[in-house]
Amino acid sequence: MAIRYERDVLAWSAEHAHFLRGGRLDPVEIDTGAGADEAEELGEAEQRELATRVAVLVARLLKWVLLPEWRSPGCERIITELREGIARRLARAPSLRACLDDPEWWHGAWSDARQATSVETGVAFDAFGETCPWSVDQVLGPWLPSSIRFSPAAQDQVDRGND
Repeated sequence: MAIRYERDVLAWSAEHAHFLRGGRLDPVEIDTGAGADEAEELGEAEQRELATRVAVLVARLLKWVLLPEWRSPGCERIITELREGIARRLARAPSLRACLDDPEWWHGAWSDARQATSVETGVAFDAFGETCPWSVDQVLGPWLPSSIRFSPAAQDQVDRGND
């Protein structure tokens, strides 16, 4: 083990990839503990990346509803491209689909979408509610929302913001 994981993870990764490709599985050369940690981290990074992409998509869908003047073929194209990128990621790593059924994971993505939309539109974070108003199939499908249900107080704020 020439390169220490703690000193340079990128160089360590390249070295270990070289060892594995060459069939060198000597425990003296291979840092199995750090390798297991890196494998787990890779999976977690994929989940975080999917959550980021879904949050950006949901924020775009929220803005589609809240900012009718913002709607354009270009904006619709961006929504389509986001969906296509997510579909490609899910095709490369089908086990990521489990995230879409995980309420905790979905809550995090929804919260990020609410935060981004709140900052960009001025609509209060809490106005969007605790759960996404759309199903996973709607978010990832070809559908575009025409409305969203808010509480009466939140709807008043949205209406004032769109005047």
